[in-house]
Amino acid sequence: MNLKDIAELAGVSTATVSRVINRSGPVSKATAGRVLRIIEEHGYVPDTIAKSLRMGQTKTIGFVVPDISNPFFPEVLNGAEAVCAGYGYNIILGNTNEDIDTESKVVRNLRQQRADGVLMILVDESGSTLRSGLAGASPSLPIVFIDRHIAGFRYDSVIIDNEGGTAQAAEYLIELGHTKIAIIHGPANTTPGGRRLYGYRKAMRAAGVAIRSEYVVEGDFRTRSGYELTRALMETPDPPTAIIGGNNLMTIGAFQCLADMGICVPHDVSLIGFDDFALASNLSPAITVVDRPTADMGRIAAELLLSRIEKRDESATRQVVLPTRLKIRDSCRRLA
Repeated sequence: MNLKDIAELAGVSTATVSRVINRSGPVSKATAGRVLRIIEEHGYVPDTIAKSLRMGQTKTIGFVVPDISNPFFPEVLNGAEAVCAGYGYNIILGNTNEDIDTESKVVRNLRQQRADGVLMILVDESGSTLRSGLAGASPSLPIVFIDRHIAGFRYDSVIIDNEGGTAQAAEYLIELGHTKIAIIHGPANTTPGGRRLYGYRKAMRAAGVAIRSEYVVEGDFRTRSGYELTRALMETPDPPTAIIGGNNLMTIGAFQCLADMGICVPHDVSLIGFDDFALASNLSPAITVVDRPTADMGRIAAELLLSRIEKRDESATRQVVLPTRLKIRDSCRRLA
């Protein structure tokens, strides 16, 4: 069964059948109903692959993430997927496991699968793995960066106000009377790690609160890192009274560590996380967090990408910066 067979059975032209299937162009309700009924009766499935090849498209979008086990990335993916599905695109996921060699291979694989465009949350912000992965690719391949700045590339991007987020957290703790405020942050050579650290420093300096070097510790954005860094902080001779977690997983690690050490949140130490997560509001105490619009990041990134693909948009490079907000719960206390 093909398009011509459907047209003959319905007594219409193949062009009319095509308009019905693609919902393009004027077709009377009666004719459309007749065509759709015949399609259903005969179980006709359009050959979307052949159509895509004729159009020079695969109707696929690549999505590169560093750690799919982190709840943040699936939430971004869900936002992007909702938009892409509305345009008839499928998403091919590439998980790099925070490994730069894997990252380069993932980008090459997406090229080999002829993805029409790529949404990228990369580990390597120097641009070297991306240059390697894109070697020989068309310079017109549409790409949108999410949550990162990649050196040497001029593509659209969607980021959040990382600096403002940690500044909000630090300012709130200072307002509660804290001066011994620590931050466990991700790699400072990444956009989220570096900008969140900068926001913390900026807020502390603005308030005239001393930044103690032993309270500023760097990890790798994972749970174990948050756990180990928190233990090291709390074992110092003069431990902090408050800790800011660099992301959701580091905050979970910090919370687990404090519980294991018998340190009570918030009575003994206050805790604020960056990124909301499902457990945050269900833990005891519920965790105060810097929330960011994760699904919106994916949605807006997909809209930017599809405007380049579908509308052949060649306007200047765009960067969208989304705000954060502090969700105050029960994990911080006011000092006397």
